[in-house]
Amino acid sequence: MARGITENDVHDAADALVEAGERPTVERVRAHLGTGSPNTVTRHLESWWGRLGLRLTAQRKMATLPAAPLAISDMAAQLWDAALHTARAEASEALATDRSALAAERAAFEDQARTLLAQQQDARALAHDALQARERIEQRLSDLTGLLAELQDRAADLESQRDGAQEHVRQMQAELAQHRRQADEREVSVTAERQRHSEHMRATEDRAHAEVDRARQDVRTLQKQLDAQLRERDLATARSIQREQVLKDALAKAEREAAVARAQWEAHRLASAKPTPRKAAVKGRAPGKSPVVRRKRSP
Repeated sequence: MARGITENDVHDAADALVEAGERPTVERVRAHLGTGSPNTVTRHLESWWGRLGLRLTAQRKMATLPAAPLAISDMAAQLWDAALHTARAEASEALATDRSALAAERAAFEDQARTLLAQQQDARALAHDALQARERIEQRLSDLTGLLAELQDRAADLESQRDGAQEHVRQMQAELAQHRRQADEREVSVTAERQRHSEHMRATEDRAHAEVDRARQDVRTLQKQLDAQLRERDLATARSIQREQVLKDALAKAEREAAVARAQWEAHRLASAKPTPRKAAVKGRAPGKSPVVRRKRSP
């Protein structure tokens, strides 16, 4: 596990930088240590600058030559004070620079945090919209499934009607074929009869032609009936669809009229529940009759 930097680590790094002829800064201390949080380095570096004056004063006292002339001692003291003043100014400047850098970094971090928060809120909003869209799609799918089932039932009914109509058509076609066979048989019989009875050829031929005409007329009649039944089936299908739409419209109209009637009945009931003063006065009296005055008999 990585160990955090201590105050002594920062102070030693600052002393090493001073000995190398460099001004201690947060970035230089971090570079010298190879690690360290900017906030931690700044805090420990401020304590180093705060103790720098005491250390320099102690070193000045230790460096004072007891046997040196007073003028030289004063000059050395002035030089030392100037050095302290310069060091303090540089320290203040360095601290101001470091604080500005830290403030800029902090502002950048805060902007980044706000950006990330806004992105997170946008993502949540998108997720919420996506969830609502999914719910709407599922509801629409359920509605379409129900409608599909209803349409399938209706299609099954129509197919049943179509099968019935087709069966009826087949029966009509079978009857038509039977009539045609009968006509053919009658025509053959007539022809044979005409050959057997040559003396009655004209009369038999006329009867045969009449039978053929009637058979053909029956065939045409059956064909017309078949066509009429097919048209009737198509019309019945169209009428059933139209009747369904009319029933739906009638149902909607009836519901609206029922709602109006309920509202009118409710208004009438509320009006009837509050009797007027005149009705209260004549309540219990038969309508159209005046009260009877009983006369007192004299003794």
